[in-house]
Amino acid sequence: MSDRRACRAYRLRAADPRRTWFAIASYVGYASASGAYSGALAWARATRQPWPLGRVRSAAPKCGRAYRLRELGASWAEVAAELGGTEGAASSAAQYYATTRSLPWPIRAPMSPLRARQVEAPIPLGDVGAGPVEGASRDSGRPSAVGGEG
Repeated sequence: MSDRRACRAYRLRAADPRRTWFAIASYVGYASASGAYSGALAWARATRQPWPLGRVRSAAPKCGRAYRLRELGASWAEVAAELGGTEGAASSAAQYYATTRSLPWPIRAPMSPLRARQVEAPIPLGDVGAGPVEGASRDSGRPSAVGGEG
């Protein structure tokens, strides 16, 4: 009967790695979680089945996704929607990922492409009193977005 219990314990754990050894022991009829684990291990070795069985993955991949999405410019609401949680949980996940890997925190959302171009190439002001810069709009003296060089 122990081979049958061990086989069932192994298959239950293989089917759902989130199921605890304690729950498996109770269901199959072992006296303890360690008995279920030992039985499943012995059965796996005797029948040349894969061991160790799958494990529940940690939250790190989800945290990493939250960090990377924010780094790419997603709002916290977008990150939360992608991960299936709240904005606070998304922010906490990204912060956890950053602090455990010594990454910069807080993440600033990237600038809009228009603002990034303005920062990269400062607007020439020209000589004082020389009039507006070529290609500039009449009102501001700055290059216009349409038809100008900006």
